[in-house]
Amino acid sequence: MKNFLWRCGVLAWVLGLVVVLAPVKTEAAGDAYQFVSENGYSILCPQKPMLVIPAGELYRDRVGDVLVFDREANNLKHAWIIVKDGFEDSELPNLNLATESELQPTLEKIQRTVGYESIKLIKITEWNHGVYAVTAKDVEIDTDGDGVPDRVGHSDTQMAVTFFRGNKGGRYRMELLDNPDLRDSSIKDYQYSLITFQELDEKELKDALKKAKKKK
Repeated sequence: MKNFLWRCGVLAWVLGLVVVLAPVKTEAAGDAYQFVSENGYSILCPQKPMLVIPAGELYRDRVGDVLVFDREANNLKHAWIIVKDGFEDSELPNLNLATESELQPTLEKIQRTVGYESIKLIKITEWNHGVYAVTAKDVEIDTDGDGVPDRVGHSDTQMAVTFFRGNKGGRYRMELLDNPDLRDSSIKDYQYSLITFQELDEKELKDALKKAKKKK
C-alpha cells in the first residue's frame, strides 16, 4: 500500500526531520498564540512558535505548516507538523459514522503497513473523531501492502500522529515531534490544541489574518 500514509509516516520516522529553512510569521492572540495559516485553518498554540516552515519542505508536493517550538541549529527538537489533504478518502472512512469495531481492520492495516507502535480511534470533540498513532523505534515495515514485512528500520525518536477531518470536511494529518522522547507535557499540549483546530473559509481566513495582524 504505497500511499500517503505510508510515505509520510516512514519519511518522518527515518529522517529525524533536519531542515535548513527560512521562518514564516506567526500571530499572537492574548496569553496564548493563535496561529492562522494562509492554507485555511487556525490552531491555538501554548506558546509562540520560533518559526514556521512550509510542510512541502518535508513532504514533497504537500500543503501545510511545520510549527517549530524548539530546535538546535538545524535539528528540530519540538514541532507540530500540520498537513492539509493528509490522507485519501479511500484510506479512512468517515470516522464520525463508523464504530471502533468497524474501523479495526482499517486500523490494523495502517499499523501493519506503516509500522506504528500503537494506533486507536480517539474523540477529539463530541462531534469529531480521529485516528491517533505513535511511531515505533524498531519496526518491520510492509512497504508494498502484501502483508509480509520487507523492511526493517530503527529510529532514535518517536512521533505522535493524528488523522482527522476538519469542521468543513477537510482531511488533515497533525504530527507531534518531540526529541529525544515524547514528553507527557508535550502530548497534552498537542492533544488540547487539536480541539481548537478550525478550518476557515475564504472570508473567515481573511478576517482572521486581519485580526491577527492588528494584534502585532
